[in-house]
Amino acid sequence: MKKILQTAQALAGAIQTLGEDKELRSTLGANAAARVRDNFMPEQFKERLLSLFKTL
Repeated sequence: MKKILQTAQALAGAIQTLGEDKELRSTLGANAAARVRDNFMPEQFKERLLSLFKTL
């Protein structure tokens, strides 16, 4: 139970930090958007899938 409480407090602290720090929100949002664009768009998925099939 202690671990759950610590985890919940850590999550609450992280949410509060994001709520108070506009620059951090902006940076994390931009990084997340770039990660999705670079790794999870249909073209990238297709390339990974083709690469996998070539190894079979």
